[in-house]
Amino acid sequence: MTDKIKLGILEDVNVVRTTLSDFFENDTKFEVSTLACNAEELLEYEEVHLLDQLLCDISLPGKSGIELTWILKNKYPDLQIVMFTVYEEDDKIFDAIRSGADGYLLKRSSLIELRKALLDVKAGGSAMSPAIARRVMDFFKPKASMSASGVESLTDQEKQIVLLILEGHNNRVIADIMCISVDTIKYHIKKIYKRLQINSREELERNLPRDLFSK
Repeated sequence: MTDKIKLGILEDVNVVRTTLSDFFENDTKFEVSTLACNAEELLEYEEVHLLDQLLCDISLPGKSGIELTWILKNKYPDLQIVMFTVYEEDDKIFDAIRSGADGYLLKRSSLIELRKALLDVKAGGSAMSPAIARRVMDFFKPKASMSASGVESLTDQEKQIVLLILEGHNNRVIADIMCISVDTIKYHIKKIYKRLQINSREELERNLPRDLFSK
């Protein structure tokens, strides 16, 4: 008989945590080894190193699921971590992937879809909700709209913001440099993304033809 998959569930919403636990406890392929409502509680679990998989929320009190993934993957690289979240933003998706997550599923996924995804990961695959996979694919497609004409549509102030972003500055530093508020910087960044038809800093840094800019 094949050993059961030792599963940990990290979810701060009680009803969601209970639903997941009840579902997998009645599955012959899984053994729910631990339940936790925050990252700190999970890290106190003495047998975390024995887990095969962790189903992990992102938005948690205290450390986020992404921060926890960094920690666990550094200590236990064989532990498979699948994010289970409502977030569809590029920043969250790529931060999770960079942290070492083995899958990224949206909470609107059915329990059957979730089960299949965990089994796919156990078999050596990866798991993503279709909407997430589409965003990842779109991210790596060349942006035809990221052209000289698109950049030239930016105002001088917006171009300065882009340059500061490319230099690695966060919104607070950019606001200080330009002597305007952080909220104003955020407003301009939204306009920049809309004009260049992108959704994140990662896309900006990856696709922008930097030679179109000069200080």
